[in-house]
Amino acid sequence: MIPTAFTTKAADGLLRELSNQILISPSKKIIPAGQLTTPITAKAVWDTGATNTCISARIVSDLKLVPISKTQISSVNLVEIANVYLVDIYLPNHVIIGDVQVSQPSNLNSCDVLIGMDLIRLGDFSITNADGKTWFSFRIPPAKKHIDYINDVNIENTLLAKKIKSSKQK
Repeated sequence: MIPTAFTTKAADGLLRELSNQILISPSKKIIPAGQLTTPITAKAVWDTGATNTCISARIVSDLKLVPISKTQISSVNLVEIANVYLVDIYLPNHVIIGDVQVSQPSNLNSCDVLIGMDLIRLGDFSITNADGKTWFSFRIPPAKKHIDYINDVNIENTLLAKKIKSSKQK
């Protein structure tokens, strides 16, 4: 698989929610031959506390999705049986994840798509808050090495110690 990635940058300040605009369409696997479906725009919220990706009733209605099964889903205050659909998700910068099984909870509050760990675990996901601005990045497939902030801190501390030692010798 050819690596693809995107970075979402806060225009100003630290974010309280990791979100971006995505496109979503019915899975190509379930679209009848000859029928074209244009993806629609949706607000996606990235949630590492969510096990699976969910979609809103608006997405189901706008795409005229047909359920492929049902599943039990749990949220903070509710356990319910929800329809399951098969969709293709188009993340920023042409990062495409096809044939995603998503459920439709009774309420998603402020978003159309809640991206859960079923998608996040397919790649590398990182959040930074340098200079008082939140950025988050996603790469798929995962890199061949792990991100290790400890190594970065050790290198910075070694360089700082050398700089201090050098200035004391002058």
